[in-house]
Amino acid sequence: KKEKKFSWTLWFSGHLFDDEEYLLRIEMFAFALFGRTGSIKIKPKTNCREFSFGHKKLVKFFNSYLRFPIGKKIALKVPEELFQEWDCFKFIIRGLFDTDGSLYFDLDPRYRNPYPILEISTSFETLREQLSEVLKSRNFRVIKYKCGIRLKGESQLLRWFEEIKPQNKKHILKYENFLLRCKDL
Repeated sequence: KKEKKFSWTLWFSGHLFDDEEYLLRIEMFAFALFGRTGSIKIKPKTNCREFSFGHKKLVKFFNSYLRFPIGKKIALKVPEELFQEWDCFKFIIRGLFDTDGSLYFDLDPRYRNPYPILEISTSFETLREQLSEVLKSRNFRVIKYKCGIRLKGESQLLRWFEEIKPQNKKHILKYENFLLRCKDL
């Protein structure tokens, strides 16, 4: 019986247009940190852009130390030892927000300023619970819903950017535009 060949590849997916700069940044880090070049694939049918590169030791690290499953993800959760430590967990939250998060604004005229809403989408219930628990322990006001978590309001937004410090340029630009717009009102 022939053994199934395994690919030691890391994949990063994002929005076709919104995440172009973010994926280029990941590509730069892959080369700077690991000496690896990868490839970017554009998938217009799914409105997606993907960056991938091979690195067997890094895949094994993600799998053994962080317990990140190889293959199809069924039930993601943060390992207990990282879950307990805010200084580690906030980087996990940052990564989730940078890749699976959104920042948008409710423009209902009853609000004096655009009303900010932060979201992290995840279909994994255990991960939603962990995110909610840790953020609530840090006095964030978290709303859980079927596909993720949500934080609302200007105070939550300001704290989020102060403590979590997102690195995805699309979120940073929205935040900076919000600050400018509110300053002008």
